[in-house]
Amino acid sequence: MKLTIVIPVTDDTGDLGKKEMELVRGRLLPDTELEAVTIGKGFPAIESELHAVFNAPSVVLAAQAAYERGSDGIFVDCFDDPGVFACRELLPIPVLGGYRPALGTAQLLAERYAVITTDRAGIQSEERKARAHGFHPAVIRAVDMEVLELRDDQDELLRRLTAACLDLWETERCTAAVLGCTGMCGVAERLGQALREAGAPMTVVEPYCTGLLQLESLVRLGYRNHVPGPALALDGLDWHER
Repeated sequence: MKLTIVIPVTDDTGDLGKKEMELVRGRLLPDTELEAVTIGKGFPAIESELHAVFNAPSVVLAAQAAYERGSDGIFVDCFDDPGVFACRELLPIPVLGGYRPALGTAQLLAERYAVITTDRAGIQSEERKARAHGFHPAVIRAVDMEVLELRDDQDELLRRLTAACLDLWETERCTAAVLGCTGMCGVAERLGQALREAGAPMTVVEPYCTGLLQLESLVRLGYRNHVPGPALALDGLDWHER
């Protein structure tokens, strides 16, 4: 099985995705092959609907190229799921983002769960997504950090996430917290340990590994994405440009 991670942002360093792939490899089955690709055109981070809309076409192109290389499943590495539904209209293989697998998992595990996003703008985005997709987190909180800051200061991110989770446990009775950015995956294990040491029995639902393991399961089960109508191809679409 070959899975492709589409990182839906531009990368000038060539370093994006490497630590995250190392984190998830040990959880996938030994015969699962993993590759990661970034997009060539777009914003370096997705922090708004505007960013997502502009980057989504490049995500679709990257996903199609991965399918043509023989990929069996696509994971779009973002909690906003940019381009995911468009890819499902184009490709017969499973395509997941970070949002729906994580929220669905939280619903399976907890009567009351929360989403912890990046900043105040992220709260509005999470409220919109919850309404659109039928999810009902008990509350949405923010750590007041921008996406690009998350990788640069993991210790501060851990401190803020721990404080947020303890408050959610004590004041909101939440027993699960969904990390609202795939860029938070590097601190998920340490966060769980910190919560256990503090006596807060909360499950940390991390969207990166959760999404990839669910994608692997879908492929192993033989499930397919049934493209609506005739099979599409980008080079065959009735596209007009002036």
